[in-house]
Parts: sequence; structure tokens; C-alpha cells
Amino acid sequence: MNTFGRKFRVSIFGESHGELIGVVMDGVPAGLELSEQDFEQDILRRKSGAKGTTPRIEADRPTIVSGVFEGHTTGAPLTITFKNTNTHSSDYELFAAMPRPGHADLTAALKWDDCQDPRGGGHFSGRLTLPIVAAGVVAKKIVADATVLDETPCTTVEARIVEIAGQTECWQEVLDQAIKEGDSLGAVIECTVPDIDPGYGEPFWDSVESLIAHAVFAIPGVRGIEFGDGFAAARMKGSEHNDPIGPDGRPTKNGAGGANGGITNGMPIHFKTVVKPTPSIYKKQETVNIETMENEVMQYHTIILMLMKIERVNVEMILEWLERYSNIFREPISKCVNNYESGPWEALEELKNDISFQQLIRIVESLQAAVEQIPIREGFDELDTERAYHQEKRKESNERMIDRKSRIGKVIGFAPMVVLFVGYLIVPLCLIGMTSMTSAFSQISSMA
Repeated sequence: MNTFGRKFRVSIFGESHGELIGVVMDGVPAGLELSEQDFEQDILRRKSGAKGTTPRIEADRPTIVSGVFEGHTTGAPLTITFKNTNTHSSDYELFAAMPRPGHADLTAALKWDDCQDPRGGGHFSGRLTLPIVAAGVVAKKIVADATVLDETPCTTVEARIVEIAGQTECWQEVLDQAIKEGDSLGAVIECTVPDIDPGYGEPFWDSVESLIAHAVFAIPGVRGIEFGDGFAAARMKGSEHNDPIGPDGRPTKNGAGGANGGITNGMPIHFKTVVKPTPSIYKKQETVNIETMENEVMQYHTIILMLMKIERVNVEMILEWLERYSNIFREPISKCVNNYESGPWEALEELKNDISFQQLIRIVESLQAAVEQIPIREGFDELDTERAYHQEKRKESNERMIDRKSRIGKVIGFAPMVVLFVGYLIVPLCLIGMTSMTSAFSQISSMA
């Protein structure tokens, strides 16, 4: 789901190269002062353009669509949008067939059966952190006005980079080296909420740590989080990790990171977040060609449809034929054939575990059904329909490719004509005009 929270509910929408992206916030109290200018400072902190960040530059201007009237929130759902203007979708056409390592290209295709928007990473893009930042701006306004146990509001949330590529200082050199190599680097970000009242949070599922971690892991690229002493606590003794309680009823140190039993203890909430190296790099990486894999599975469909007409065909015979005409999946299928006599079901189950391509997994599941004494024809009763579906998808893909190449061809075809037109007509006319004007000015000057 794309929604987080209950009392303050945040829903994000849009894709990286769609018309716009945005956020809808429900539970925003009425009467908060809010304008587009309130978002500028936090949006500038996120903005790209610095060394090592994405080269994509956007205006990132927020538009308040609903929930604000005459400079104050109304209590109705608050909607904020951002337009996408700097998009180059053609740069991503290849990735539909060849998913990028470290990105969500493949998992999105498997989950949504290739119906996802692949342009710029679609809904999985880091671009979608912009509406999350907008929600953070509103959230900070809310908590600055809220109190639980005393009258001290929460007005500050601090965040800073404390480590890049394992180094705590002198980052410029490692950044320059990574950029030179066409690579990327990970980092650790330290976050602190210094002024927080005791008493927030619940035990177990809705603990302060659970909810913060839930929200933080929604940010693409986050790989870990620790509160207080964090993972270092595993190397400590209880006497070292425990926070002594002072005469004012609050801990005198903060190894717990600001919470005990899931509830804030009056100390600053303190946690560190690990951000992975961005997967968008210039180095050559290993991947697969999904179109080639689909073509091979389509070939399997044809083989099975032919073998189904043989009266005494069995699962082992089908596997031997698939092995004979395999290329990409030859190794796991050969392994299955070799292990078949030791146990057909187990060999096919191992084959399923060795492959990750869903279309081939469906074939293997049908073979498993046939092993259970179900006739081959019944095991593959939907094969004709599935084959027709994939043929239609391939047809649509080919039509899009032909249309794209046709447009490119038209541009290339007209280019020589445009050059000739400009070179032989426009340029001479401009020269003649300039010569005539020069002559006219000379005559006027001589008359004067």
C-alpha cells in the first residue's frame, strides 16, 4: 500500500515520468498556517545538482490543491502536487527487457505482470521522496503545536551525514574517485529529535522505534536503522548498555535512543540510517534479457503443444525435449532431467527453486500436476490461452517498436531535405538581403 499512519495519514501517488507526483494527507488539524513558501527550505535540502547526486534537475514547485483556505489548513484532506518536467523516457525503453541490477525493474514486472510504468523507475523512483518531504514539512508544523504531558512543544528535527563509504571525514576524495570510476557510494545519516516529551508510543507493534522504522524504510535506498547504541549493544554488557535514571526521572545517558518499552523516555530520539549506494551507475553490470527469456518459454509452449498430441507422452519425455531446445535455461533443466529418476516431484520442485522466471515456473507447476497422475492435456489446459496472450503482448511491443523507428526514420529522411532547403534557399536569400541592406546604407551615407 502507498498509505502510512492512522491519526495523520499520508498517501503518495504518481510516477517518475508521469505528469505529476503528489501527496494526500488526512488528519491535518484545522488552523495551521501553510503556504507554498513553507516547503522551500526542506525541498532545497533534498534538491539534486550537488556532486554525486542525480543529474536530473526539476523546479520542484509545490502546488496546494486542497485543504488550505486563506493561508490556513481547513481540516479537510490536504493535497500537494509537483509537476514532472525534465523527463527523458526514451532513455528507459531498454530496461523493460533488460532490468537494471539493484533497481525494482524486475520485481515490479514480476508483481504486476509487466503492466508497471518503467520510465525513470516509475512509482519506485527516488523522485517519490519529494512528496514525502512535503508531508514531513506539514508533520513538523503539527508536532510543533502538540503537547502530551507538558507544555514543551517539539520544534526541531535534526539530520546530518556522519559517514560516507566507511569514512567519517575527508569525503571529497572518495566521492571524486567513485565518480571517476562511474560508481556510487553509500552513507550513514544520523537523525535526532532533541525536544520530545516522555509518553509517546505504545508497546510492541506501535512502538516509537517500530513506527519510525516503518516510515524510514519507505525511502528508496534505506538498508538499515539503529536506535541509540544499536548494533553495538550486542558487544556490550548490560551494565554498560543500561541508562542510569537521574533525580529528575530521566536517563542520564541515551544508549536506548530515547525510548524504553516502545515509549519515549524524555531523552532525544536518536537513530542512524544506512543508505545504500545508488544503483544507477555507469559501470557495466550483469543482467538478463527478459524478451529473450520470453521467446524461449514461448518455444517451450510450442514444443509442449506438439508433444501433447502424442498418446503416450509423459513428463520425463517433455523435459528431455525442453532440454534439447534450451539455451538460457539449459543448466537447471538438465539438472532436473538427471535427478528425475530419484524422484519426479522433488526434481521438479528443485527446478522451480533454481529459476525465477514466472512464466517458466507455471510450466513446471503444470508438469508437477501431471506427475500426480493428471493427464498431460489437463495439466496444460490453459497453455493455448497463455500462448495467445504472450503473442498478443509481443505483437503490441513490436508495433510500438515499429512506430518508434518509423518516427525516427521520418526525421532522418527529412533531414537532408531540410539541410538542402536551408543551404540552397534560406542562406542565399539571407546573404542577398544583407548585401542589399549594406549597399542601401552605403548609398544613404554617401548622400548625407
